[in-house]
Order: sequence, then structure tokens, then C-alpha cells
Amino acid sequence: MGGRDPVCMNDHQFCFILCVSDEVYQEECLTYLRTLEVPEGYTTDILTIGGAESMCAGYNAAMHASDAKYKIYLHQDVFIRERRFLYELLDLFADPTIGMIGMVGTERLSDDAVMWNGQRVGAFLGAEEMVKKDQLSDFEVLREGVREVQAVDGLLMATQVDVPWREDLFDGWDFYDVSQSFEIRKAGYRVVVKGQPWVWYRHDAVTVGLGDYEKYRQIFLDHYSDQFLKKPLKKRILYPLTASIRNWEIPYALKLIGAETLLCDIRCSAASNDQSDADQLARAIREQHADAVMTHDYYPFAAMACDECGIPYLSWVWDSLQEALYDDSLTMEQNYIFDFDKLQAADSVARGAGHVYHMPLAANTHRVEQMVISAEDERKYRCDISFIGSLYSDPYYELNEDGISPETQKEVDGILEDIVGHWDGRDHFTDRLSDAAVKDIAAVLEEKGCWRTYLGDRRYIEQTKLSRRAAYLERMEMLRRLSGRDMCLYTWETEKERGIDIPGIKIFGELDYLTEMPKAYYLSKINLNVTLPSIRSGVPLRIFDIMAAGGFALTNYQPEIEDLFVIGRDLEVYHSFEELTDKVDYYLLHERERLRIAVNGNKIVSRRYTYEKRVREILHIVSEEQKKTGKAGIL
Repeated sequence: MGGRDPVCMNDHQFCFILCVSDEVYQEECLTYLRTLEVPEGYTTDILTIGGAESMCAGYNAAMHASDAKYKIYLHQDVFIRERRFLYELLDLFADPTIGMIGMVGTERLSDDAVMWNGQRVGAFLGAEEMVKKDQLSDFEVLREGVREVQAVDGLLMATQVDVPWREDLFDGWDFYDVSQSFEIRKAGYRVVVKGQPWVWYRHDAVTVGLGDYEKYRQIFLDHYSDQFLKKPLKKRILYPLTASIRNWEIPYALKLIGAETLLCDIRCSAASNDQSDADQLARAIREQHADAVMTHDYYPFAAMACDECGIPYLSWVWDSLQEALYDDSLTMEQNYIFDFDKLQAADSVARGAGHVYHMPLAANTHRVEQMVISAEDERKYRCDISFIGSLYSDPYYELNEDGISPETQKEVDGILEDIVGHWDGRDHFTDRLSDAAVKDIAAVLEEKGCWRTYLGDRRYIEQTKLSRRAAYLERMEMLRRLSGRDMCLYTWETEKERGIDIPGIKIFGELDYLTEMPKAYYLSKINLNVTLPSIRSGVPLRIFDIMAAGGFALTNYQPEIEDLFVIGRDLEVYHSFEELTDKVDYYLLHERERLRIAVNGNKIVSRRYTYEKRVREILHIVSEEQKKTGKAGIL
């Protein structure tokens, strides 16, 4: 590692270094510093630099004037409120790989090198409220833990190594902090931001002139762009394509964030747990020297292959019920499961999975931003209301098969009556069937040769057949309630399977997901979502797709909606059929409000919920978990 030799430094001294230009701020800053508790056996020093030619020049002069191991470079308008601040620094700097600690930083510098244009983490007074009000985008308030970053904000930069500040490049007051972050990392040390249960400091953030900002931004790009711009990740991530699932969103996101993405074609079902399929993927892992495997949904054969090869398996679950999560491979050590539904994630933990995280879904905003609407598209897709999705009209889901006893049928009908049209955020059907009803239905299904799954009789009946029957009844009732209005239904079911003839409902076939569906979302005044009841808490993909396309989303209430969006600002919800029809009629009459919500929804998805942001977050979580066990992270 580079930098000044730590042996020559006083490892029991802290030195606060300030470039000052305002005596009032300077005195207030020093007042706060004098209240700090000093660990036993340690001393403190304060160096103030006035009239410095540049921030780097002033900091270099102070750095050479002090032999303190721990130096805290801070703005004169930063006031440290945490009296045990020095104890916190010592605790963090016990890790010799950490070279610098900041209060706010960015995990990945944006391509234009402007720190506040990237995803930032940290804490400052008022940040949490600003994020809630959407006044501060792309900022994660870090309350606990330590997050490794590419660069930290210069408001406070604490170091335990002396690395020269680049005054040869930055002879002004901009980009000194980003540059120094890169220099520390170049010397072989980590730069981190510390989570704060309460904000340790106050920053008055005096605005200074940015007349030379662009000049120094260009200097920074000229000298550091090779270190962050489109830089490939160190690890190789393999994405298997199966016979049943060929989803390109994750490979595309991996490419966007600079990953070395590998593809392989595995001719099997995504739900396969066959050893020969696992062996096929294991061979691809070894031949392509993959460091990790990532998939959309959970693939048991991928978990088996990764376990054999000793590499992480990253599964981002988009569906509920995800039946493959009931496979025995779930508990394998290399599994890192990210589930869009909190309750389904909790079920995986209860079944013994070791690494399970909640990870909401996202949208490919890059693709829909390139959408071009033609006059033909206007004629084809323009309507007041649309619903795009399955009706679940297959008799397979009816649950009124010949052979089921009258008592069981009565029980099923009562549960369905309680489920249908009641969107209050509660799980209305799990563990509702009596053991006798489960046994009765399972016997009929077995006699008819119905496909059996990992789930066992109860879960299979409740979360597959009962849930989808409820979805059919809800979607048919929705169509009946909205009859007579200008409404389009797009569904893959054939005319015979649909079996409906409701006035005012125009029925069309399935839309192409990539080219047609975004246009239909954009050109529909109101886009409806009716969530499959087996999705007990999560927000389904349809909502993200609607909002990414610039459409107005009206959805049934789901518990996790309020974790991600503001109801009435970003999208609208209904809790009953009556509220559904009332809001449809209201927003058809109030165009300005409807368009405002559609615009807000599009903005928040584009800012926060893109595939590249989600995939980067997944990779970061796995990397941090690996580092805890002494392994090299996949980032």
C-alpha cells in the first residue's frame, strides 16, 4: 500500500485540519471540537489554514506539518455533535484496510463525475424527510453499518494514512474530495461511509462560487476516467438461459453497470432439479471461469451447480408463488435469494435458507425511453381503460371438480367469497382450508393426474389453484363493473377460454412485451392492475412497467406499495370494487390530476427503480456478505 509510512506517525494523536475564511464559522466549529471526548492516552491538535491557494495546497501543508496518524479534514461550517466521535473513528480504523471515512459518499461515481448525480449514501440533518418528500433523489439514508464507496464529500474526510493531495491538478476549490478519494483507493486502501443512528454533525453548507467547477470536472475526467468510466467488474457473472425462461433484463442491467456478463443455453425447465441439468451448468461455469451465477427467479439446478463449484448463486425472485423455492436445494450455502415479496422471503427463511433478502422489482427505463408512438399506434392502442394480463380462465383453476364433496365445495366457496374484492393488505387464504377439505381436493386432483409440485397438498391447493381461481373471479367482476366504458382487455387466452361477452369490453390478443405493451400502457388513460392473491405483500412487475412507460397506474392495494411510492402522488390504489369504479370515473374526468400522477410515477421509477440500480445493489450485498467470511467480494 502507498502513502506515508505509518511507523513515522504518532498513532495516539488526532489532528483536526480546517481551511478557514470566516472567523465566525471557525469559532463555532472549534467550540464543538472542544466538547469532544478524547480517548484515554490520546491527544488532539487543531490546525487552521487561512489564505490557502487551494484546498489541496492547504491540506497538503497541514498534512506535512502534523505527524498525527488520525487526521480529520473538515469544512469550517461543519459542527460535530457526536461527543464520542473520536471513539467511533478509532473503532473503524481498527481495520487497517480502511484509509478514509466520510459522512456522505457515492458507491459509484456517475459517468459525468458529478457526485450528486450518482446514488449517494450517508446521513445529514433533514435527509430522511427530504427523501420521503422526493426532494432528494438517489440518496440512501445510512443508519447503521459501513458502506464502501468510490468517493466521499469533502465536508468531513477522516484518514489514518497520509496520501498527498493533488494540488498539481486541482489548484482551486472543486473536486479535491473526489480526487483524494480515488488517490486513497489507488494507494490500496478502502474509502467508507459510516451509518449513523442519529446524525453526528450539522453542516451549514455555505454556498461557494462554482465558476471553475466545469474546469476541474474536465481535469478530473482526463486523469481518472479510466478508473470508473465503464470499468468492467472484476468478476465474471454467468446468466443461464433455459427452455422455459429467457429474460434479458438482468443480462442487460449487468452490462450497463460494467459487469463481464456470460451467457449459456441450458435446455431444461427453470424449475428443474435434475442432476444432469446441474452438471451441464457446472461444466459451463468451469469452462467460462464464472465467479457467480445470477438468474431471474429461483432455479434449483443452478443452486446445485453453484454449490458443486463453490461460487455464489444470486436468485432474484419475481414471482409468487415461486414453487421452486420449496425444493430441498433452497438451504444450500452458496444461495443468495432476493425476493420481491417480503412474506415469501420470510417463508424461505423459515424453511432454512441462509441468505435471504427483500428486493423489490424494477423497470427497463432505457428501453421504453426509446419508444416511438406512430399514428397507427394511436389508432391501435388509444383507449380510456386497459387491462393487460391473464384472466386465469382455464378450468384447471375452477376448484369445483366432480368428486369434491358438497361440504368441501361449500368451504371453498366461503373462502373465495371472503377473498374476492377485499384488498385490505391481509392474507385471506393461507391456511384457511380444513385438513379434511385439503385431503378431499388432493384426492380428486391425484385421480385426474394433475401436475404435482414441491409444495405439498395444502400449499399447492391454496397458493396455486385457490389463488388463481380468486384471480379469475376478481378480474371477471372488474370487467363487469367497468362494462359500458371504453375499455380494452389484452390477454393470451383464446376466445373460447375467455368465455366472456361483456358490452363495452374490447378483447384483443396477447401483446409483445418489448415492443407493444409499453405503447398500450402509455396510450391508455388508466392502466389497471389486479394482483394475483398469492402475491401476499409485494408489488408486481406490471406496476413498474406501467409507470416506466409513462402510464397512469390504478392498482389494488398491496402492503408494500407504501414502502416504494406515495399513493395519490405516484400512483392510485383501490381497496374494493366500489372504490375501483369510483376512481376510474374520477380520473377519467380529472385529466390534469391523472397526468400529474403519471409523470410523478415515471420520474420515481426512472430515478430509483431501474434494473441497473437493483442489480448493483444485489451485487453489493453479496460482496459485503462474502467479505464477512474473508472471501473476496464479487464486486
